[in-house]
Amino acid sequence: MFLDNLEYRDYIDLSRLIHRSDLSRFRDVDLIVGIPRSGMVPAYMIGLILDIPVMDIESFVSGVQPYVGNRIHGKVNSIKRVLVVDDSVKFGGQMKKAKDKLKYLTSIDVFYLSVFATSESKVFVDHWLEVIDQPRVFQWNLLNSWIYEYSCVDIDGVICEDPSEEENDDGEKYLYFLENAVPKYLPPCKVGVLVTSRLEKYRSQTEAWLEQNEVKYDYLEMLDLPDKETRVKLGIHASFKSKIYQQYEKSALFIESSLSQSERIHYHTGKHVFCVENMTFYNRRVDNKTDIISRIWGLLKKG
Repeated sequence: MFLDNLEYRDYIDLSRLIHRSDLSRFRDVDLIVGIPRSGMVPAYMIGLILDIPVMDIESFVSGVQPYVGNRIHGKVNSIKRVLVVDDSVKFGGQMKKAKDKLKYLTSIDVFYLSVFATSESKVFVDHWLEVIDQPRVFQWNLLNSWIYEYSCVDIDGVICEDPSEEENDDGEKYLYFLENAVPKYLPPCKVGVLVTSRLEKYRSQTEAWLEQNEVKYDYLEMLDLPDKETRVKLGIHASFKSKIYQQYEKSALFIESSLSQSERIHYHTGKHVFCVENMTFYNRRVDNKTDIISRIWGLLKKG
C-alpha cells in the first residue's frame, strides 16, 4: 500500500530544517511575505533568523506598511526584493494564486520559496528546502487533512471531548454526554473507520451525534461488552483498537487520544499512530526512545 511510506514532519523538523539551511542567499531580501495560514510559521522563522520584516500576503497587497519592530536594523524605506514563503507545494494552486496577486508588481523582484516540495512540484517555486514526495503529512495540518480517509480514528478525545469522571457513569449522565458531547477535531472528509471503546449498546446515540455533527465514515467499530465495569476490568481498549487497525488493511494511520493507548497500539501493530494527547507521530521506523517504550510495554504484557 502506498501509504506504508507515509512521510511525516513536525514543528521541530520544520525549525531544524530552516536553521540548518543556507539562508544567506536571502539576505538581500527587503521583505518576507507569508501565505496564510501554514506559510506564516516558516515565514516568521526565516524573518527572525535573517532580521527581515514579515507580513502576510493580503496585507502586502493591500499596501499595509510592514511593522519593523525593535530588532530590525534600520527601516524598510523601499521594498525592491520580496520573498514569498509557504510551508509546502503540491499541485501549485496556492503559489499560482500568490503569483496572480503579485503580478502587477513590475518594479519589485519577487521570489517564491516552499519549505517542502515534491519532485514534480519544484517547478512552481524558485527555492525549496527539502523534497518530500507523496504521501506526506505535517503536524500542523494532520487533524485537518485527507489522511482521515485512510485512518482508524478514536472518537472521545479526538472527534469530541472526553467525558468527565462524573459524566462517565454508564447511566443517565453518560447518556446526556453522548447526546451533547462537545466537538473537538471534526474531520474535514469521510473517515475510514471510527474505532471507539464506547460500548456497543450506545451505538444509536453515537450514530445520532455523528450525523448531527456531519461526521461521515465508512465503518463504526464499538466494544461489544455488557457494561463499563466489565470494560474496566478487562482493560482491552488498546488490544481491541489494535485488532481493528490490523483488520482494515486500507488504514495506514491510527489517530488516538490517549498517550498510553497510542504506545500500545503502535507496539501491537507496528503501524503509524498519531497521539492527540502529546501531538506525537509514532512512525513505522521508530526512534530509540519510542522503541524502548514499546519494548517495555511488550515485557509488561508478557508478565
